[in-house]
Amino acid sequence: MKVDNALLQKSPIFKNIKPEEFGSLFACVGAHRENFKKGEFIFLNGNKITDIGIVLSGHVQIIKEDVYGNRTILSDLRPPHTFGESFCCGSKFILTVSAIALENTSILFLPFARVMHMCPSACGYHNL
Repeated sequence: MKVDNALLQKSPIFKNIKPEEFGSLFACVGAHRENFKKGEFIFLNGNKITDIGIVLSGHVQIIKEDVYGNRTILSDLRPPHTFGESFCCGSKFILTVSAIALENTSILFLPFARVMHMCPSACGYHNL
């Protein structure tokens, strides 16, 4: 998986990771990259999520919609912002907001459980 290492190093999640370690880290935790077209939902209110998202390119808005279809913008995210972590850390993992791509967008997804728990190989990435 090709990602901009310089961009990722700006994210607090990766502050202690060396550029040459990203490939091994992503393989260990099962990270994957997905592309979204403008207007496409990344996460949808009411769905269950288990991954943290990191904006690699594009523009994401976190929104709350009411029963009448009115939208409230809660966050405007650009690279390398992280999102979804507060729902992954909870006990229910059910979204009360949606995330939508405002332009063609690329997201790196990290499975929360794999990031937070020791892997079978006991690699150093889980101890940072």
